[in-house]
Amino acid sequence: VASDGADGLLRFQGGSYDAVITDVMMPHKGGLELVKAIRASGSGVPILVLSAKGAVTDRIRGLEVGADDYIPKPFSISELIARLQ
Repeated sequence: VASDGADGLLRFQGGSYDAVITDVMMPHKGGLELVKAIRASGSGVPILVLSAKGAVTDRIRGLEVGADDYIPKPFSISELIARLQ
């Protein structure tokens, strides 16, 4: 768990993860910036974006920057788990 996008990137760089779940709107570094940075590092870790920004254009943008999936809020925990599997 990270408190913001910059912290998330530092934690990602210092660890090994099976998947990354991020929000779009975070302080210091937004979720899409985080996705771009992870992809720029060469990592193929699955990335799932959660966001209150659920317009089709927002979802497409998330996928274009490298997310593997994008779930608009509100969402069900069972859907989140199914997508992670």
